[in-house]
Amino acid sequence: MCDYKLLAHNEDGYVILCNSCQHCQVAFGTMLVTFSPGNYRKFFRQVNRQLDAGELSGFEKQKRFIIDIFSVNTMMTLSYLELVKLAALVNESSFNAEFETLFAELKVNRE
Repeated sequence: MCDYKLLAHNEDGYVILCNSCQHCQVAFGTMLVTFSPGNYRKFFRQVNRQLDAGELSGFEKQKRFIIDIFSVNTMMTLSYLELVKLAALVNESSFNAEFETLFAELKVNRE
């Protein structure tokens, strides 16, 4: 049974990590995806690569960014503004996960 830890959340979604199986669940907009640990890292890198390469060409609401979610028949399609929001969410989750790992290694109990 999964035991979730909230890594990040905002008005657009959340990222949670299962303490048992280490799967990450991302809710964003109308999509909910569960990733294996390796696929979440790939997803995280992909979102940031797209953001770094993306240009705001005046069509900020046009859905022109394609993100692979490692499902045979499904991909995310995002506008630039949605990509910025998703990147903020996954970057916060990565930051918080690194701190959780550090605290666990130092055996510091966070309450």
